[in-house]
Amino acid sequence: MKPLFCLCAFLFMPLAANAQSRAAIAANWQMTPVSALHKLTATAPGVLEAFAATPVQLRAVRGEWECFQVVLTAGSKDVVLSVEPTSLVAASGAFLPRENVRIFRENFVFISEPSGNRVVRKLWWPDALIPLELGAPAVAAGKSLALWVALRVPETAVPGEYRGALRISGNGLSRRLPIALRVENVVMPAPTMRANAALYYDMVRDWYTKSGRAFSDENWEKQKRRYYDFLLDYRLNAYDLPVAWNDDDADEYLRNSGVLSVRLPQLQSPDFAPALERLKKNNALQKAYYYWIDEPDESRYAEVRAATAKLHSMDARLKHCVTIHPNKALSAAVDIWCPNVGDFFGLGNLNFEQLAHERAAGRETWWYTMVQPRAPYPTWLVDDAASSVRFYGWMMARWNISGFVYSMVHGWGPQPLQNIQSFAGTNGDGTLLYPAELAGGTGPMPSIRLMLLREAIEDYELLRSLPVETRAAVLSHVVGRTPHNRIDREADWTRGAYRDLLLDALDGDVVESHSLQPIKLKKWNVLRLASGASPADKTYRVPAIFRRYAGETVVSSPALWLAHDDENLIVTMRAARAQKGEWLAVEIAPRRPSERWRFVVTSSGKGLVEKHTREGHFQVSEFDWKFASKKGVLFEVEMRIPLSVVEGATSFRFNALHRAPDVSGVALLRSAFPDAGDATQMPLATLQK
Repeated sequence: MKPLFCLCAFLFMPLAANAQSRAAIAANWQMTPVSALHKLTATAPGVLEAFAATPVQLRAVRGEWECFQVVLTAGSKDVVLSVEPTSLVAASGAFLPRENVRIFRENFVFISEPSGNRVVRKLWWPDALIPLELGAPAVAAGKSLALWVALRVPETAVPGEYRGALRISGNGLSRRLPIALRVENVVMPAPTMRANAALYYDMVRDWYTKSGRAFSDENWEKQKRRYYDFLLDYRLNAYDLPVAWNDDDADEYLRNSGVLSVRLPQLQSPDFAPALERLKKNNALQKAYYYWIDEPDESRYAEVRAATAKLHSMDARLKHCVTIHPNKALSAAVDIWCPNVGDFFGLGNLNFEQLAHERAAGRETWWYTMVQPRAPYPTWLVDDAASSVRFYGWMMARWNISGFVYSMVHGWGPQPLQNIQSFAGTNGDGTLLYPAELAGGTGPMPSIRLMLLREAIEDYELLRSLPVETRAAVLSHVVGRTPHNRIDREADWTRGAYRDLLLDALDGDVVESHSLQPIKLKKWNVLRLASGASPADKTYRVPAIFRRYAGETVVSSPALWLAHDDENLIVTMRAARAQKGEWLAVEIAPRRPSERWRFVVTSSGKGLVEKHTREGHFQVSEFDWKFASKKGVLFEVEMRIPLSVVEGATSFRFNALHRAPDVSGVALLRSAFPDAGDATQMPLATLQK
C-alpha cells in the first residue's frame, strides 16, 4: 500500500500548494504612496474614493519639513501592520537619522452637513493625525487606512540626493516603500511671518475637566507650555504666552527668534503695566500687538480711536491690530489692518492698492480667514482641498500680507475625533489641533490642515527670500489678481509643479514671467423696454447659468431677463418651484465699487434691501423699489430698481443670485456670473437707447 499512498500524496501536493498560494494572495495587503496635496475622502469608514498613486520623490531646503501619505489596503484578512522608517543616506555617506521621520494615522470624520465648498456631498474626511507610537495601525479586511508621514530636514543637512524607505510588515509579508529626497543647497530663512492663533488656556483646561481629565495647577502649567511650544514648532504664535507676565520665564519666550508676536493684555488689566515693562526690558516691543476689538461696526469706531490714542500715549511703538479693512472713518487710528481675506463684512473684495498705501505709511497689513468666505476662495475648513491651505503662503507673498490672526485652534466639542462641526454650518473652523489624550497620549497632536499650514508658511518665507523680480515671475504662474482668482488645476498642486518652480528659482534658474489671462467680464446690452412688452420676452433674455464657481455642473438654473426704462432697471427671474429658505436677488455696484446694493425677494414673498460698504453690511428699511413674486409650477420674481443707486449711471456692475437648498438640504448660493462675492468681478451692464 505504501506505493499507492505515496502516489496519492504526490498527486495532491500541487493542489494543496495552489490553494495555499491563492489564500496568501487573498490575504495580501497593498501599500500606495499619495501626495500630501491630495485630500483623501471616503464614502464609508475605510472605503476611499479614487486617488492617484504618487512616488515619494521629495525636494526640500535645509530646515524645512516635507510630507507625503501612504494608503494601506488589506486583502481578505484583517492585518496589523508594523511601519518603521529607515535613515536616509546620500552617496557621499551623509545621512538623516530615522528620528527625522514622523508617522501618523489619519483619523476620518463624517461630514453630514458640508461646509459649502466645492465638494458638497456627505463624505468622510481626514483631519486629526494620531502619532503611530500611540498604536499600531490595524486594517480591516477589504478596507484602507491612510498614514501621514512628515520628514524634517535639519539645517545642518548636507545638500544632495538621499535614499531611504518605510519598512512595512504584517501577516507574514514585508515590503519597503522607497523614499527619494533631494536636499537643496539653501537654508530656510529666519521666520518673518507674524502668524497668530488663539490658544485660550482656560477654555482648554475647562474642556479637559469636563472630559474627566482634570489637571493639578502644577501639571497644568506644564500642559500650557506643551501647547504653546507645539504651535511654535508649526511656526504659529499663540496670542498669549503660557507664563505670567511677572514670571521671569517670560524672558525666555520674548527672546526666542521664533516668537514674532505676542498679544498685549487689555488696557484696563493689571497685567498691562508689567507686560509693557518686560517687553521693553527684552527689547521685544516690536513683537507686541494690541488686539481686543474684533470686527467692529461703526458704533465701536470711537472705542477703536480711544484705544489707539491711549496706546500711543504710553509708547508710540505700540501697535493696535483691528480686524477690519482700511477705511476713511478709522484713518490713522489703526496700526495693523487685518481684514477678512474676502472682506466678507464689507464690499466683498480687498483693495490691494489701499493696503499697499497703508504699508507705505508705516502700518502693517495682515488678514484672517474664518467661516466666510468659502469656495471659490481657499479656506482652512476640513472639507476643502489640501491646496486651499497651502495656497495661503503664495497669496500672502503675492500681496505682501505679513501676518494673520486665527480665531482659535482648539474649538472642540465633546468628541472632536467623531464630530468636527463648527460655526455657521462649517466644519473645522477654529480647530487646528487635537488633544492627544483621546488616543492615549499627552498634550496636543496635529491636524492635516496644521501640517499644510506650516508648509504654506515655509513657502512664504522662501518666496520672500527671492529677489523681487524673480519672486514676481514665480508668483505670476500661480496667483491671479484676487485671492479667489487662482489657477484652479488641482493636478498642478498635487504633483508639486509650483514647488518645483519655487525651488528651481532658489537654485538660480531663470523663471519667465507668466501673465494670467484676465477675467473677461461679460458685457451685455440692456434694451429699452418696449411699450407693453414683457421683460420675459426672449429679446431681453440674458444667457446665464447660475453657479457657485465657474465650471460647476448644475441640474437646473433660474432664467434671467433684463430691461430698463431710463430710470429703473427691470429684472425678471424664474426658478423651479420655491422651497423653504429660497430667495432670488440682484446685486448692483458702481463701475469702481465703493458700495454694493443687494435686492432680495424671498420665497415667502418678502423683499429686503442691503447695502454693503467698507464699514459693513446694513439693511435699508426704507427704499423706493417695487417687486412682486409668484409661486406655482415656477418661482417667479419681478423687480423694478431705481437706477439712482448708481447715481443714474448708464454703465454699472450687475449680478443675479439664487439661494436654495440642494438635494442633501445644504443651502447653496449661486450667481449668474460667478464672482465669489467680489464686486470688482461682477460684469458690467450697459444701458442702451
